[in-house]
Amino acid sequence: MTPRYVPSNVPWTRVAPIVRELIDRCGSPEKAALYADIGMSTMYRLQRHHNATVRRDTAQRLVAALLRRRREDRNGRATSQRMVAKAQRAAKIEERGL
Repeated sequence: MTPRYVPSNVPWTRVAPIVRELIDRCGSPEKAALYADIGMSTMYRLQRHHNATVRRDTAQRLVAALLRRRREDRNGRATSQRMVAKAQRAAKIEERGL
């Protein structure tokens, strides 16, 4: 049974890429939850796709945190090792032509 639409909720599909990128940029789900000022259990549920919808205020916090983190990374703040490793793997794959 699909959850009924509530105007104060956002579909999971719109939040999933934001959650993934924020976790990659922060280095772990725990750090991402602290950075976005949301609960650890909420971040774990979002990471594991256990929610069909996300509350609008939680989605806004995630978007604001990601934008803030991108800005910090651009301005010379050190990116997480996880994000660097992911970028290096993607570059190697692209270089090989796979």
